[in-house]
Amino acid sequence: MVAWTFGERVAEFRDLADAIDELRLTRTGIDLGFRLAWTAGQPMTSSLADIDRDDLRSFVTAWRQLVMKDEPTHLPTLLALCSTHLAHPNLRELAVTLKDRVDLINRNEIGIEERPRAALTRGAATDQREFTPWEIADLIMHGEIFHRRDRAKKKILDDMEASGFRLVADLIFRQYIVDIVEAMDLTRLILLKAKEKAAISDEEVGLPIQPLQPPPSSDIPSR
Repeated sequence: MVAWTFGERVAEFRDLADAIDELRLTRTGIDLGFRLAWTAGQPMTSSLADIDRDDLRSFVTAWRQLVMKDEPTHLPTLLALCSTHLAHPNLRELAVTLKDRVDLINRNEIGIEERPRAALTRGAATDQREFTPWEIADLIMHGEIFHRRDRAKKKILDDMEASGFRLVADLIFRQYIVDIVEAMDLTRLILLKAKEKAAISDEEVGLPIQPLQPPPSSDIPSR
């Protein structure tokens, strides 16, 4: 397989971002409201706004190319390359900052003071693990949304449903989608400014960045 040049990745990313902009779910927006309701003497109920399943499938088919490592438009990889292939120090610095933020989003470590965030932990008290936003997205995409479903991932989703936490998983997934699209838009602005300054190079022009730590998506192959 011939490796992608940085310029080719940038062109693919721009096309993908433009395509995502044109999708109906992008235009209507994703409702993040999590609603609780109760009546005296009755159990509390919870709900999320409905999303058209066909719209969601169409959206995620494109959006997933931002978070799957083997895609040329994988956002953490593209931002890492921006830090070495943009011939403008300020733009490289912006790319480093944004990549760190995407890594934190993948691990659900964005400060809660910025926006309240749900977390989902599974297991016994002595052996708990928290699902990262990327892992939740992977479960829902490949265990439910896409037609060729992964049985193991579907089983985890069924366990969440039986335990009463499926709505929390859906909320985390929606928040992750919104966060990644926001990062996509910021990346597009960096690359647009780089194009204006003729600062996009297929050759390395800067020092490689040191990531905070590999994000969960780094070890996930594309489907």
